[in-house]
Amino acid sequence: MVTSKKTGTSYQTKHTFLFVPKDYGSNRNSSNDDTNEPGAYFRLGNYSNDVEATLTDSTSQQKFYPRQHISDQSGENTVVEDAAGNNTTYETVTDPTTGATETVNTNTNGYAGIMMACSGRLLVHAGEKAYIHSVGDMHIDTEGELDINTDKKMTVTASEEISITSGANKSITIDAGGSTGDVNINAKKETKKVSGNSFSLIEEDTYKYYHCSVYTYKIGGIVNVTVAGQFHYSFGFTLKMNTDIVIGMTIATTFSIYGFKLDIGYWKIDLVDWKTEIKSGEITTSTMLVKADAVKAETKAVDAEATSVKAEAKSVESSSKAVQTETVAVEAKTGAVEASMKEITSL
Repeated sequence: MVTSKKTGTSYQTKHTFLFVPKDYGSNRNSSNDDTNEPGAYFRLGNYSNDVEATLTDSTSQQKFYPRQHISDQSGENTVVEDAAGNNTTYETVTDPTTGATETVNTNTNGYAGIMMACSGRLLVHAGEKAYIHSVGDMHIDTEGELDINTDKKMTVTASEEISITSGANKSITIDAGGSTGDVNINAKKETKKVSGNSFSLIEEDTYKYYHCSVYTYKIGGIVNVTVAGQFHYSFGFTLKMNTDIVIGMTIATTFSIYGFKLDIGYWKIDLVDWKTEIKSGEITTSTMLVKADAVKAETKAVDAEATSVKAEAKSVESSSKAVQTETVAVEAKTGAVEASMKEITSL
């Protein structure tokens, strides 16, 4: 309800406002107020014909309205007309007494808003609780820094997605109490993409539990340096395939305990200074076996050597004697004359 000072007539309007211009003009009684830039402006209801209706360009509108409101509207006219809400119908009405005209919201279902704008600071202080609730979207925009501080617990909850984005080449830092607190992540699926380098510094024990299969694909070199002992236990089937050259160096003592070991390959070379083998049984099958030992000592409980095929052949071997005859031709005894002839052999 507004009452005319000249006639005393009261008539209804859709707005009430308080306006303190930034520029008073040449003196305090001047009507040459700079209404295109507020000193302080407070309006209840629909937009004001006296102030907001004069904001016909984007430059002056940016001094009164939030820039997200300007961006959300389809044109400069709707920035002012929908400042109280977008469900409005405006018509120009005339005061029958004074003849003054005013554009008002004639839609009884339209909105009535609250608007504040100032060229200085906006300070709000609540001695107890403070509540801000919006049925529709809420937008907070600052051209400077934004600090949110609470002396107690802070909770951010959303029924849908939460997105945190920084500017180009700017960082995002999460600090849990200066390395005194914990960071807990509970998710169904985690996807992480790092376009540059990745660094991790862990100063205490690390535990990882996988209740699933683990697939690791690496394209590039791997350098793994461990200055401590290692324990690796595998229960199941392990298959390792290398299609490159593998060079392993152990500058220490290696112990291997296994139940069964099978080496299948084309060529194997062992270069050792001293080798000792203690075997309870040995089976060797070789197509070619060459051994050269300076000193050889073998102690075997069972020694079995099997050769697939062994054949010994001589082309011709003959031993022939033409005639061998042993004949006692004549043996006669006559008194004092005795003649004996033996061993006449003819070959």
